[in-house]
Amino acid sequence: MKKIDKIEILENGVLQIREIELLELKDGSTVSGGYHRYCLTPDINIESISDSKIKSIALVTWTQDIISNYKNSIKDM
Repeated sequence: MKKIDKIEILENGVLQIREIELLELKDGSTVSGGYHRYCLTPDINIESISDSKIKSIALVTWTQDIISNYKNSIKDM
């Protein structure tokens, strides 16, 4: 089972998400099986985000200015 344990918003609007993998032991307790990280950038379609908490953060964070500034910044690369 994976659980989101950290969501960070970078200055350029990129969302960094960290998931922790929880492994269930035979006695019913859980232990960490490690982390998985990924990023969502302001130029993606918000409707493609399946997690409701992340989607709501993107809706508030990704203003038209943030989206435009992000797209302009990657043109310069």
